[in-house]
Amino acid sequence: MSVSYNIRLDEDLKNEAFEVFKRYGISPAQAIKMFLKLTAETKTIPISLSYQANAITLEAVRELKEGKGKVYDSLEALLVDAKHEEV
Repeated sequence: MSVSYNIRLDEDLKNEAFEVFKRYGISPAQAIKMFLKLTAETKTIPISLSYQANAITLEAVRELKEGKGKVYDSLEALLVDAKHEEV
């Protein structure tokens, strides 16, 4: 049994990725099937999910560890504060 699945994505991302598929001689559908098949077979996501923090993030973590910086009770409080700092 075959099913259809629709996704929304950024047009630039689509164009860049489809160009890569074209260079490999495969269709977008084939590439997505390959990804899903490998996911199902390995029971993992077959891409690197490692995260490398940038300098700003590392500095923020250091400040928090040293008791500096701001701690927020909620995301809403952070967003309100961020909005005030933009002005």
